[in-house]
Amino acid sequence: MNDLDQSKGKLDFSPEIRSARLRGRSSVETGKDQKSKKSMPPPQKKRSRRRKKRYLWLRLFNWKWFMLVGTTSSLLMFGFITSLLFVAKFQHLEKINNIKTQSVVIARDDQLGAKQKKIYYEFIPIQEIRAKNPLLLDTFVRVEDVRFYRHNGVDFKALFRATAKTLLGDKQGGGTITMQVARNVIIESHKQTLSRKLNEMAVAWNLNREYSKSRILEAYVNGIDFGNQIKGAQLAAKAYFGKDLRKDILNPNEVAVLVAIINGPSVYDPYGSKDTQENLKERRDLILAMMSKEDDGMKALITPIEKESWQQKPMLIKSKLFKDRVLGKIGKKE
Repeated sequence: MNDLDQSKGKLDFSPEIRSARLRGRSSVETGKDQKSKKSMPPPQKKRSRRRKKRYLWLRLFNWKWFMLVGTTSSLLMFGFITSLLFVAKFQHLEKINNIKTQSVVIARDDQLGAKQKKIYYEFIPIQEIRAKNPLLLDTFVRVEDVRFYRHNGVDFKALFRATAKTLLGDKQGGGTITMQVARNVIIESHKQTLSRKLNEMAVAWNLNREYSKSRILEAYVNGIDFGNQIKGAQLAAKAYFGKDLRKDILNPNEVAVLVAIINGPSVYDPYGSKDTQENLKERRDLILAMMSKEDDGMKALITPIEKESWQQKPMLIKSKLFKDRVLGKIGKKE
């Protein structure tokens, strides 16, 4: 029996018990894991490399770098603005006084290229406008530059608002009355360039330092273009409505029409096509609506009832023949 038992033990091919099989399998797997761990790089090295890159960016763009860039940009901007103000001092600011002596001006017509045309003009002191037609002056301020009496020639609040609206697709100007005087009277240029715009701002700053608001507004009202070879509110009132601002009082409709035309004399031409005439009426109605509302501390100029009443009425502009006769009389004075 002992010999048989020994032979069975040597020749026994019976399966191993489950625990033995598991021990064998686990030993094989641990061997594979050890080999794979030896072949894979340690994760700590990757983390250290990432940390080094992160620290490198932090070293390059730390608070010192931002402070250096901010200081350099501020100095460059300060130098640029200072140079503009210095150059603007050499602009002939006395041109604002020359508008009193002109009645016919030979000007270049941008639409006709190099050809030139006559511009008719009649000066009127602001005191005489204010005596009979304060509504006209107030409407110019209300529509064109509601913060005119509060800024220093350039309204950055309005400028930023206009820039934001322009970027959103609603194109707006943002230029103040003082900037328009700088463009129309001093610089006499309408080029759409950044250098011209910055020069215009610099001249406006200097105008605001040299002249009173009343004097600047006088130059604006007398120097603005009303289309059809008409320059200045006095001649525009005579040509379009047969009224002298020294003697006659403009009604809200007439005020709104004059203020509407200056936004684009060719677009709102009362003697142009049906489209321009419809544009003018729509613009007039819009200005009447603006006149009936408060805005940025400025009180309403007319009541809502007056607004509704005048919007229902025709514009009653004089004929083109009448306008030509008025301009002819101005031309004979030369």
